[in-house]
Amino acid sequence: MAVEARLTFEYTKAGVAADVARLLQVDNEIAPRNLEVQTTAENNHVITKIKSNRGKTVFATLDDVVFSEKLISEILNI
Repeated sequence: MAVEARLTFEYTKAGVAADVARLLQVDNEIAPRNLEVQTTAENNHVITKIKSNRGKTVFATLDDVVFSEKLISEILNI
């Protein structure tokens, strides 16, 4: 059974959301085969969708995405 999660971050400007989504997506491209991760920007929101057959993998990936977003926000001084 597949486990799915969706994580949304909100920013003040669409341009900032696009920058953050682009940086997060780079990390997603090295995900293992049994894990689907997709990050997109929609207006001033960044949306990350995660899907795997293992719940532990989904929760660990959620943690990684939150950590990465925090780091990106600090570097970009958002």
